[in-house]
Amino acid sequence: MHNTRLGNLAELMMENNLDLILLTSRPNVRYFTGYGGEGIALISSDGAATLYVEPIYLEEAEHSVPEKISVTPVEEIYDPLAAAVEELREKRITIGVDSLPVEKYSELAASHSMVIKPAGGLIWRIRSRKDAWEKELIREATAAVESALEMAFDLLMGDSQASEIKTIVTEELMRRGADAIPETPVITPGREVYRRGDTLT
Repeated sequence: MHNTRLGNLAELMMENNLDLILLTSRPNVRYFTGYGGEGIALISSDGAATLYVEPIYLEEAEHSVPEKISVTPVEEIYDPLAAAVEELREKRITIGVDSLPVEKYSELAASHSMVIKPAGGLIWRIRSRKDAWEKELIREATAAVESALEMAFDLLMGDSQASEIKTIVTEELMRRGADAIPETPVITPGREVYRRGDTLT
């Protein structure tokens, strides 16, 4: 799965004359490498990928990514992005970035041997294509959320505390196959009276 995505990205990189792409967005890093924690990834136009993580996340990262992806712990600078920027500084390359803090962009831009281009559109071209198995995962995720919202509604009709509802909703999502919750559910019953068929936001 991830190797296929990297291969597709590499093809687009070659078409757009990019030597490397620097991924700093966690969703993008996870999409192309399988690792969902803190870290950044460098993808080359031959499809090779290097994941930079802090030492504390090394074991998790190594178990999350395909063998093709190299995992590099940041030993001295506890900042994966800073380490990658330092490594790239003097290279004569054209690099695409999905997003980059201003100070890091300035550091890269200071290198006269490097050309920096936005790569968000390129990445979206790949992420917007959904294979059959991806569509099935989306259907499963939608069903899981609907189930959790049904439970939340039923609990709101009773006398459950917000913290209890939040815990139950999170547990239901995990039970239905989620491996992480992107945002903590916010449960604020307030003083409203809810009826079946109401829209909860």
